Amino acid sequence: MRQSLSKIESVKIWRVELPLRQPYHLSFGSVHAFESIFLQVNSDGCTGWGVSTPLPGYSDENTDDVWQFLTTHSRDLPGSRWMRPYGVKESHLC
Repeated sequence: MRQSLSKIESVKIWRVELPLRQPYHLSFGSVHAFESIFLQVNSDGCTGWGVSTPLPGYSDENTDDVWQFLTTHSRDLPGSRWMRPYGVKESHLC
């Protein structure tokens, strides 16, 4: 079975602060809002979404690092081609 290549048409990124109804208490302090980054990729009439919400104390990444990476590398994505995953039914892709 031959895999098809899909063309990425557009990429959008949003940085959003999501206030919490109640503080989220952690051993190192309380969090009153999550700062998240949303990614939207459009390809062949389909839309894919991703989200990152780095929390201090859980990993070395922070929101600024994720934002910097995505804004730098997403510029090269529109017009590029990616290979659809092998074995995934066409009906599951959109």
